[in-house]
Amino acid sequence: MITLAIVLVVVVIAIAAAQAARRRSPDAPSTPAAAAPAQLDRGDFDLPEREWLLVLFSSATCLSCADARATVAPVDLPTVVVQEAPLETHKGVHQRYRIDAVPMVVLADREGVVRWSSVGPPTADDVARALAEAGATD
Repeated sequence: MITLAIVLVVVVIAIAAAQAARRRSPDAPSTPAAAAPAQLDRGDFDLPEREWLLVLFSSATCLSCADARATVAPVDLPTVVVQEAPLETHKGVHQRYRIDAVPMVVLADREGVVRWSSVGPPTADDVARALAEAGATD
């Protein structure tokens, strides 16, 4: 009987301590991840009449942008326009689409609907898969 009483006291103390710790302080707010735009105005980019736009948002101070550039530059498809939008020369476009992380690569269709995006340098396989899944390689 004494053992049962000791166990009950320990359980009650553990529950009280857990509740006190939970009330002590709230969790720190998480930092949201960079988000790609869901829609682009194709008039903001080269060759809006092409079926697909593959745009690299970049910056001269971005070290990994060279990797992203090397991945998207070889894309040579008649239905796809590849365009780089460096912050230094396309600041208004970066602001308009709230680009807060570079490199960011976005694949948009003729209406400007973003079908795929990558924050950070994508691999060549990522880009090839995105183009194939979107039907841009047909």
